[in-house]
Amino acid sequence: MAEIPYVYREDVMSALDVKPSAYMARQLDRACNLGSRMVESFCHRIFYPLTATRTFDYPGDRSTPLLLWLDANELVSASVVTSDGVTIPANTGYLLRPDDGPPYDRIEIERDSSYSFAGGPQRAISITGVYAGAPVVEVTETTLASAIVSTSATTITVSRPAGGIGAVLRIGQERLLLTGKGWAASGVFSPSLASSATANSMSVADGSIFTEGETLLLESERVRVEEIAGNTLIIRRAVDGSTLAAHGVVSIFWQHALTVERGVLGTTAATATNGATVLRWEPPSAVRALAQAYAEDEFLQQNSGYARTSGSGDNERPVSGRGVRALEQRVEGTYRRKVRMRTI
Repeated sequence: MAEIPYVYREDVMSALDVKPSAYMARQLDRACNLGSRMVESFCHRIFYPLTATRTFDYPGDRSTPLLLWLDANELVSASVVTSDGVTIPANTGYLLRPDDGPPYDRIEIERDSSYSFAGGPQRAISITGVYAGAPVVEVTETTLASAIVSTSATTITVSRPAGGIGAVLRIGQERLLLTGKGWAASGVFSPSLASSATANSMSVADGSIFTEGETLLLESERVRVEEIAGNTLIIRRAVDGSTLAAHGVVSIFWQHALTVERGVLGTTAATATNGATVLRWEPPSAVRALAQAYAEDEFLQQNSGYARTSGSGDNERPVSGRGVRALEQRVEGTYRRKVRMRTI
């Protein structure tokens, strides 16, 4: 399974003012993945939504045990629960606990039912569902600008930006991992622009098709849309390390051609119609902030040969993410799972 980051490449790139290049992209992706795995190690749980079937041994040694602790296998939802081949129905057969979940850390048999977790061989309890250590929050990000006609297609076209590199998208029941962005012609032309940072107003035929915050390409110069006022785009010139230049009337390109990994997190690749809704999974904000802090520290350490210091002479001291501790404390109370030791 591909590594799922909780922070996007663009977040770290923007925070550290890193210019885009293939080498830097790979280094940033490694830092984002490492930072995300460090969050999981700190919190003792995963946060991305994983659709899976997992098996469990029978709990305890009583004749009719009614409670199964899930430990690290926390659930957001369950679709099929079986015990020794017998399907246990939701609500009438079992309850997910605690009541204020998800996430749910245990399953309790409904005491008024005839079901139980008693007897049988090892790994005879099977639970199919969505596993995650936090509620799954998804936002409507965009729509498909053309149909997905093949389950093996790895490039999709969308009508608006769809998050940063590493974003988990969902179309129907399929989840996709955004791994790259390509430039596509918007069909809209820009007016002539002078080679000046103050030449930052661009009139277009239809401003409603653009999105605040997205990056556009005018010949070889990248600009970022700061505000949209009707059919006028207020832009920031020469972003992402590109060079300020004068332009005539030129075609505007946008990053709406996405390279994706299909059928991730236990889902299956499927076709989709033009106009289908594209959702983006949103990691918990505190988790994302901590992952970014770890990623930025790792990136800076890599580029200093793990010898980052502050001060000079007798006052020179090693530096390694000292401010991260404050973020850890914010995450700890809400998301850090206590490790339990179970006796046998």
